Amino acid sequence: ARVLTLNEGLGATPSYLARCGTPRTLDELAEHRLLLWQRSGAPRRRLPLTDGATWAADPWLASNNEWLIRVAAEQGAGVGLVQWGPLPLREGVEELVPVLPDLVHRACTLQVVVATTAAPRLRWRTLTDLARTVLRAF
Repeated sequence: ARVLTLNEGLGATPSYLARCGTPRTLDELAEHRLLLWQRSGAPRRRLPLTDGATWAADPWLASNNEWLIRVAAEQGAGVGLVQWGPLPLREGVEELVPVLPDLVHRACTLQVVVATTAAPRLRWRTLTDLARTVLRAF
């Protein structure tokens, strides 16, 4: 069952952008510290572009751990490829602002998969409500 759709894009803190400048092109982005979340199945060291293509990146930090990339971006370490969605802001951190949203973007659907033998016993509405409750904790 589809729970929600998250968008992936670049984000940085206002203080980082004030200190280092706001990139307006991919070439300008190459001059910044790029924090790259490498999700499973996505091309390595490449940014997803809105037109479906990818752009070769030379990240300062690359990880398959989105949380690590988000925290580094929230601490002002650079411009991070992170997920945007209906997730609440953690207390005590500077909110990320989008960077190059018209150039770098990919949608990602969060789904819940249950074995077919268990499916008749589950109430899908209850399961999706539970998943949303868990996500709100982050």
